[in-house]
Amino acid sequence: MTKPSLADDVDYLRDLAESGATGAPSGGKYFIVWSLVIATGLILTYAAATKSLPIAQDQLNYVWAAVLAAGWAASFLMGSTDSAKPESARFANRLTSAMWIATGIGLTAIFAGLTISGVANQALMMPIAAAVSGVATVASAIIFRIRWLYAIAVAWWIVAFASFFLLGRIEFILFSAAAILLLQGGTGVALLLAERRRTA
Repeated sequence: MTKPSLADDVDYLRDLAESGATGAPSGGKYFIVWSLVIATGLILTYAAATKSLPIAQDQLNYVWAAVLAAGWAASFLMGSTDSAKPESARFANRLTSAMWIATGIGLTAIFAGLTISGVANQALMMPIAAAVSGVATVASAIIFRIRWLYAIAVAWWIVAFASFFLLGRIEFILFSAAAILLLQGGTGVALLLAERRRTA
């Protein structure tokens, strides 16, 4: 390794450490929006499965397409507004934002693949999403030095494990919605409150 590259690595790590330690995580409202979006899709799925709403099974793909489109539209609108804020320019926030966007795109691609190909049960999306969310949460915990996020990550992995024992039950849909509202939505509320306290 040459000296210039070593210096670049040191500067990179210093920038990351300083911005993570002094900045406020700015992704709380995105967590809240996506928890509500996914929970809405799951509740509509449960309503269709139990025939509580007149939604045919073959129409659910269109319902999910609309729900996910709404989530991405809201994210991009909020992102365009946040880009003008000083906190969004911090390296740690830019890094975690890119990480979660990439995570969301990856999970959307997996869901689309499961839906269109039909090679596997769409319910497998929950343990996959929970496992991936746990990994991304750990990364956020390291960057911002927020210890309680490690507990959230462990909870995601427990949900991923438990999901395989519930896949065949109709109640699994409600279990998934509750887990997402609690872990993702709850984390979003806590991060949003922390952001407001540190930027006040």
